[in-house]
Amino acid sequence: MIKNAGIVIDDWELPMFERHLSQAGYAFKNAGHMTPGTLVLQVETTNLEALAVVLKAAADEAARTGAPYVTKITLADGSPVTPDHRDIDPSSGQQKA
Repeated sequence: MIKNAGIVIDDWELPMFERHLSQAGYAFKNAGHMTPGTLVLQVETTNLEALAVVLKAAADEAARTGAPYVTKITLADGSPVTPDHRDIDPSSGQQKA
């Protein structure tokens, strides 16, 4: 029975996951962004355990490589910091003056 697995990765990890999945013979597609900076890969498999081994190898390579240094500062939702940005006061939940 063919199963579809959804894997969420950071966008910079895509080349590593594509390579590992392709070399292992998996059919997959990039389903686009889940959130800013992340992608969803859809992978078809008949053996989830074997797929897990391939995904672990790709994730281990990504962990060894590390995320590229990013100089652009963004907010948690991926939007840019604007000149009128003010931090949130954790005690009140309101913007700091």
